Amino acid sequence: MTGQNFGEEIKEMISGHPRDKVIVHDTSDFGRPNLSQISNDAAKRWGAEVVIVTSDLEGTRDVVNACKVKGIAAFGPIGDS
Repeated sequence: MTGQNFGEEIKEMISGHPRDKVIVHDTSDFGRPNLSQISNDAAKRWGAEVVIVTSDLEGTRDVVNACKVKGIAAFGPIGDS
């Protein structure tokens, strides 16, 4: 069944993206990006109600805390599993 796991809205948002590899930020050229800032900017630009973070424990904590400071709900694994 199409969209059973994520719903049609999410499926439609993702389906327009290329299936080939896309480099968003090349760390060998530009260093480590500020994911907290990128996440906040993207959430504002898209009018997101929530940010879901999938990163390591430190990255998740940083992004979730930065979003909370800006009043954006954010969730991610807490590393207790």
